[in-house]
Amino acid sequence: IRFEQSLREGCNGWVRFLDARLNPISALPKDFMRQVRQQLVNLTLNKDPWEMRVHELCVFLDRHGQVPKQAAENDDERSLAHFVKNLGSYFRQGKLTNYQVKFLNQSSHPLLRAWLQKWSDPIAFWKTQLREFRDFVAEHGRIPLQHESQKKERSASIWFEYQLKKLRFLTPLQIQQLEDISP
Repeated sequence: IRFEQSLREGCNGWVRFLDARLNPISALPKDFMRQVRQQLVNLTLNKDPWEMRVHELCVFLDRHGQVPKQAAENDDERSLAHFVKNLGSYFRQGKLTNYQVKFLNQSSHPLLRAWLQKWSDPIAFWKTQLREFRDFVAEHGRIPLQHESQKKERSASIWFEYQLKKLRFLTPLQIQQLEDISP
């Protein structure tokens, strides 16, 4: 009982377990210990598996600062990427419960809330991206470059390149709005 209470309150405690690696050359990484602790917290709180998966996604986003990739070599990252893809599909198809939508809206991670906004109103999201792209071009006098270290510039560049790839699916108004932007 003290252990469960300590985990719920976020207190640090000691957990002993046997390291069964063949050649334990060094101590276990802190990330691994954090994951063990989080799994123990999840077990003691009896969370819904779907909620735990959303939490795993938030932890990934915090740790890596990027969206999980479906082409990743890491199985966990690939699995999370498929979860995000399915989450978006289910949201757009209205297959998420009201509780799940509310849970996602109350998420602590801004990227997750941004995805919800994008999924619920793709036209507003497109307009926001267009405005950010236009502002960048007006301020810098050039098209953003993808290889730049600035996150905003890289993001605007990726968005613009994606628009060029799907040009035939854009409306005439959207095409005109893109053409009106000149460096």
